Amino acid sequence: MSSNGDLHVVVCGGGILGCASAYYLTKLGCRNVTIVEQVDIACHASGKAGGFLAKDWCDKGDLRELARAGFDLHEELAHELGEDVVGYRKLDTYAVSMMPSHLKSSQKEEALPSWLDGNMRLDRQIGSTNTTAQVHPKLLCEEFVAKAKELGATVKYGEVVNVVLENNQVKGIELKPRDSTETVVLPAQVVLITLGPWSDKARQWFPNAFPQVHFKRAHSIVLKPDIPITPHALFVKNQSGDPEVYPRPDGTVYVCGCADSVDLPDSADKIFPNLDSCYKLREFSGSAIAVYAMLLLS
Repeated sequence: MSSNGDLHVVVCGGGILGCASAYYLTKLGCRNVTIVEQVDIACHASGKAGGFLAKDWCDKGDLRELARAGFDLHEELAHELGEDVVGYRKLDTYAVSMMPSHLKSSQKEEALPSWLDGNMRLDRQIGSTNTTAQVHPKLLCEEFVAKAKELGATVKYGEVVNVVLENNQVKGIELKPRDSTETVVLPAQVVLITLGPWSDKARQWFPNAFPQVHFKRAHSIVLKPDIPITPHALFVKNQSGDPEVYPRPDGTVYVCGCADSVDLPDSADKIFPNLDSCYKLREFSGSAIAVYAMLLLS
């Protein structure tokens, strides 16, 4: 890539794929990289994901080698960028079931973390510190961009409305800047489409080249317990949408679940949660976590 240092690459989308692409392109010597983001870096799915990592959960499928390589790469990145900077650490992971209140035990199972209530039953351990870990996706995206900018990358804010082609060769993108109603052409020899669910736009620009992108809206809340929470990830079976619980190194607890299907708006800042789903996650958290926890955000 060093011989193509003057090649202009436009990365469409400021989520995890776009930020990682810009980071690695600049590391490989491509200094003329521009990230185009409509709202903000990691403003939605990439910034609000749980960041759970599993090494061997795809071992029986076609993604085995990719999943294992990705798990190892995250550990390398944590050493390279700083574990505290990207919120990385290894975890023990359990599958648990939430029992009805009338079956609640007065004695919690010893194998379960001390911060869980007595209505949780251990089903099995599904990951150890050798096979499961976590990262804070928003922090990782922001650090990717910061490092890429140090090596010459830039960020522009606006909507990608088209890709400019000439004789089937990419010549740039049509961009509607955030503060303008007019479109401008941003020249480029390479365009990366990393728009998440909005990548379906590219099916208009490159007919028959892109598969349809399917998505679901997930919900999450972040809690701040009043005592330290041990690094144990939980996959919970109950009637509240089978929530997942990830304590984070910063002392917060991320809880997610209650996925549903909605129409995709034209930008990420127009996606809003179903408040009933957030209330369900909060109610579940109040029953499952045996300490006081303040709701920070959803």
